[in-house]
Amino acid sequence: MERKGHYIRTFTGKQYWPMDPRAEDICIEDVAHALSNLCRFTGHTSRFYSVAEHSLYVSTLVPSALAFAGLMHDAHEAYVNDIARPFKLSLPEYKAAEDWNWLAMAEAFDLDPKQDREIKEADNAMFRAERLQLMPVTPLTQGDIVVDGFTPELPTLGMLPFLAETEFLQRFYDLKSE
Repeated sequence: MERKGHYIRTFTGKQYWPMDPRAEDICIEDVAHALSNLCRFTGHTSRFYSVAEHSLYVSTLVPSALAFAGLMHDAHEAYVNDIARPFKLSLPEYKAAEDWNWLAMAEAFDLDPKQDREIKEADNAMFRAERLQLMPVTPLTQGDIVVDGFTPELPTLGMLPFLAETEFLQRFYDLKSE
């Protein structure tokens, strides 16, 4: 069967079509590896900080019943990457592709396609905490960080990619076995 668009070759050697995503093409080892090498804030951080590490923290901030969904909330970025929010808002085609890939991810890992409010709140809380720890505060950006909700206390962020990958996979398997 012909697939839409072009494929990418994944870490494990699989083919994945981001414009024609299917649950059966998704591999957790590919997800963990890619997310551990993908830097938050399009790399504009004081040190490397991965989407995998971010996802680990989100999974600990939500109620335990949502921990797995919290871990996986950005898993589709393993295949479509993440782009800066201001840029993303001006790209409706990207948003559509991101949504298709999220739906494939949800199917692959038996996740609710509609992410819970608590996950979005934890994601936003992490965003604020990450900005405080990883981004320079200058006179131009001082007013950008509005602490209007829960901002978690965090250890120093910035695991090496191999450690973030290992921790992500361990948390994935621990939560899946519950």
